[in-house]
Amino acid sequence: MGFSSALQGRVAHEALLLRLDAELRLMDAMKRCINQKAKCDKDYAIALAQVAQQGLKVDRADDLHAHEALLLRLDAELRLMDAMKRCINQKAKCDKDYAIALAQVAQQGLKVDRADDLHGSLITKAWRTVMEELEQTAKHIKCNAEFLELLCQDKLTQLYQDKRKARKSYQEEHSRITSKFNHLTEEVAKKKTEYQKHLEYYKSLRSRFEEHIFKPGRSGRKLDDVRDKYQKTCRKLHLAHNEYVLLITEAVEVEQDFRTVLLPGLLEHQQSLQEGFIQTWKNILQEACQYSDFTSDKFKDIQKRIEHSIVNVNPAEEYREFTEKHKTSPANPIVFQFDETLHDDKLGKLQPNTLTVDNLTVDWLRSRLSDLENSAKETQEKQIKLAAESGTQTPTMPSNNGINGIGKDANKYSKEIIALRCQEKQTLKLVEMIKTALNDLGCEELPSGCDDISVEQNFIDTTNVDQPVASGTSSYILQKGAEVMTLISAPFRRKSQPLPTPERTPCSTRASLAARSLSSLASSSNSC
Repeated sequence: MGFSSALQGRVAHEALLLRLDAELRLMDAMKRCINQKAKCDKDYAIALAQVAQQGLKVDRADDLHAHEALLLRLDAELRLMDAMKRCINQKAKCDKDYAIALAQVAQQGLKVDRADDLHGSLITKAWRTVMEELEQTAKHIKCNAEFLELLCQDKLTQLYQDKRKARKSYQEEHSRITSKFNHLTEEVAKKKTEYQKHLEYYKSLRSRFEEHIFKPGRSGRKLDDVRDKYQKTCRKLHLAHNEYVLLITEAVEVEQDFRTVLLPGLLEHQQSLQEGFIQTWKNILQEACQYSDFTSDKFKDIQKRIEHSIVNVNPAEEYREFTEKHKTSPANPIVFQFDETLHDDKLGKLQPNTLTVDNLTVDWLRSRLSDLENSAKETQEKQIKLAAESGTQTPTMPSNNGINGIGKDANKYSKEIIALRCQEKQTLKLVEMIKTALNDLGCEELPSGCDDISVEQNFIDTTNVDQPVASGTSSYILQKGAEVMTLISAPFRRKSQPLPTPERTPCSTRASLAARSLSSLASSSNSC
C-alpha cells in the first residue's frame, strides 16, 4: 500500500507533514551526534598519540662493561616501567574521558521524539539501537579504564617495587663478593711487599753474619748480636714466606670460586629473578592490551548488533505502519462540467461542451492551436533533455489512463519529467479538441456567427467601398458605429426587447459609413 492510494485525505496529509518534520529533526540530531562523536574520536586519537610519544621516550645507553651494563639495564627497565605506569594511567584517563564523551553523545542521540510521529519507523529503531550500543560501548570503555587504573596501582606498582629491591640486592651482593676478592688481592700484594722487605733485610744480615764468622779476630759479644739478629730476621722471613704462600693459595681458591661459582651463581640467580619479573611484566602488558582492545568479543557483539539493526531498515517497509494508521479513502474526483443552466434558447448556435467555429472565432482558434502546438513541442524537447541528463531513455507519451498510466513510469523518470508529461498531456488534449472542431468544418464555408443576414451582407458589401467621407460627418459616423454594434448584439438580447430602428439612409452611404466605422475601430484597437 503506497502513499498514492492511502494518503490522499487531508488528515493523512497533515500526518505525513508531521512525520516528515519529525524525520528532519531526527536527521538533524543524527548529524549533531555524529559530528560530536567524530570530535570525541579526534580528541581521543590526539590524547593517545601524546601517550605514545611519551612512552617512546626511553633511554638508549651505550655499550658498557657487563656489570655496569646490567645495572644500567635494570635502571633503564625501572625507568621504562615507571614510564609505562604513567602512560597506562594517562591512557586510562583518556579512556574515561572518551567514555564520558560517548555517553553524552548517546544521551543526546536518544533524545528523539517519543510521540507517534515516528511510530513504526525502522530508521528510528536503527538509530536508537546505534545510540544504545554506543552507550554500552562507553560503559565497557569506562570499565576497562578503571581496570587499567587498578592494574597500575596494584600489579605494576608491586612489580616496580620488587624489581627495584632485586636490583638493590644484586648490587649489594655483587659488591660484597667483589669487595672480598679485591681485599684478598690487596692482601696478596701487601704480603708480597712485606715478603720482599724481609728478604732484603735477611740478605743484608746474612752478609754481615758471614763476615763476622769467616774473618779472624771477630768474635765475642758482637758476633753474638749479629747471630741473634740474623736468626730473628731469618725467622721473620720464613714466617712471611709461609704467610705469603698461604695467602697465594687462598687467593687462588677465592679467585676460582669468585670466577666460577660466586659471580656466575649471583648472575644466574639474578637472571632467573629478572626473567620472572619479565614474565609478570608480560602478563601485565597482556592484561593492559586485553582491556584496551576495541576488537574484543564485547565490542564485536556491539558492532554486530548495530549492523544487524541497520540491515533491517527496509525502505519499502519504513512507512507501512504509518500508512496503515493514517489510511484514508481516495478523494472523490471533482467533476468540472459545463453549467447547462447558463444555456437557453437565446444562445443560438452555442452548444454545451462544444467549440463553436464560425467567422467570429476561427482566427482565434487557429492562433490558439498554433500556440498550443508550440507549447507541446517545447515540453517534449524539455523531456528529452532531462531524460538525456538523467541517463534514461527517451520518454514516451503517457497513455490515456491518466495518473495511473504516468505512475507506472514514476520510478524511471524524475518528478520534473513527470510534471512535463502531465503538462504535455493537457496541452495535447486541447490541441486534439481544437483540431477536431476545425476538421469537422472541413472545406465548407464558414458559418455566420450572427443570425441577422443583413448585418452579414453589410460586412460583405463594405469590402469594396472606397468613397471618402466628409469631415463634417464625424458625428454621423459615430452614430452609425453604434448602430452596427447594436445589430451585432441583437441575437443576444431577450425577445421582449425590440430592435431599435435605425434612420433610413441611402444604401451606398450606409455601406461606406459602416466600412469606415469598422476601419476606425480596427485602427484604434491596433494602436492600443
